[in-house]
Amino acid sequence: MKFLLLTILFVILASTSFVYAEEYIIDIPIGAYNPELNTVAEVWYDPPQLFVTVGDTVTWYNDDKEGHTVTSGESSGRFGWMSDNFGKSNGIFDSGRFMPGESWSYIFEDFGTFSYYCTIHPWMEGILIVEKQIPDYPHDATGAKLEFPLLQYTPDRNIEVNLSWDPPVITSHEKT
Repeated sequence: MKFLLLTILFVILASTSFVYAEEYIIDIPIGAYNPELNTVAEVWYDPPQLFVTVGDTVTWYNDDKEGHTVTSGESSGRFGWMSDNFGKSNGIFDSGRFMPGESWSYIFEDFGTFSYYCTIHPWMEGILIVEKQIPDYPHDATGAKLEFPLLQYTPDRNIEVNLSWDPPVITSHEKT
């Protein structure tokens, strides 16, 4: 019986993901449907550029007066629609049309840079930069786990010792 309980506990723990994901919101403001710059909207997706991490969820809210899409790919820009060019989807994600007061969410499972636009209003453009998850243990620039203290010989046959630091993960613009 004890073996069975340990086996069940192991299966549960092995199948549980301990990933910490965030949820981000991008607003489609009122006036985004208008290609002129003299609208209430300062940007067509707010924010127009967002940095997230693999596993994070991004939700777009339509606060505009018309339906919109969130489609990955390249738009035709501000004047492309005048020549019947409404952009080119790359097929990674597509919300389909969602109406005022509605929202659409997408979980990013791959890292990379993702341009997106509205297929109805191709002047509406945004970009998402999805970064790899940072391991929660000390690691080198490639993500390989480091064990401390690190001892190594330098080319001039001296011994170099690296000790642990706090925080265990150093990121840009953080004091250590």
